Amino acid sequence: MKSDLNPNHSRIRKYATQPKSNPNIDDLLKKINSLNLDQDLIDFLVGNLQDLSKLFASKSRDIKAAVRDGIIENFVFPIINKIAERETSLMAMIYDLKSKHIDADLVIYQAKVRECENIVEGLKAKLQIVNTDLTEAKNDLKETSSALVETAKEVRSILDKPKPSYTEVLQSRPAPIAVTPMVSKRDAHVVLLRPKKTSTSEENRKIIENALIFRNSSARISNLLKSARAASLLRLRPTLTPGFRGRDKFG
Repeated sequence: MKSDLNPNHSRIRKYATQPKSNPNIDDLLKKINSLNLDQDLIDFLVGNLQDLSKLFASKSRDIKAAVRDGIIENFVFPIINKIAERETSLMAMIYDLKSKHIDADLVIYQAKVRECENIVEGLKAKLQIVNTDLTEAKNDLKETSSALVETAKEVRSILDKPKPSYTEVLQSRPAPIAVTPMVSKRDAHVVLLRPKKTSTSEENRKIIENALIFRNSSARISNLLKSARAASLLRLRPTLTPGFRGRDKFG
């Protein structure tokens, strides 16, 4: 009966049970959040869609459902889809979007750009390593060159020193120790003598050579050595010549 008295009651009840949120706008919000857009752009689009949803909810009597769906499907959806399809590097610079691989040519171009960037980064790393090695080599070369200069100075100073002559070498030898002869007194009953030390021919030869070097010059020493060799050869010749011994004995 109340419904008969108030014919608009069913219409009011219909609008009262209608949800405030629009499912189409909710789908748009989900799609926007799934895109790799800049956060400022996402907040801008979400805020405008929420305002539009509030407008539809407040003006639900004036704006029909078909009109609301037409506005969303014919105007709002194409704008969002166009933004999603145009996520390229150029749009990223303009609208702060993150680029996506959409076109085949664009994919190849972006792949080549990334490859070149990786090569450049690798070359930068190699250049840094080579620069470090060159710096270390430069420091080592500097230290080595200074050490070589010091060594060259020492060698030059050694070479510049005057070479001693043969006479100076002889004079620089230590003087022989003077041995005082032992004088035995006639009235002594006992004379202590050292035991005779056996000497070899090699020791005798060294003693003679030292005496000759100390008392004679180098020229005279060489002449004496030649004479000694000639004498030794003359002594050895009779023993070496076959038949000479028989002639010596028997004439």
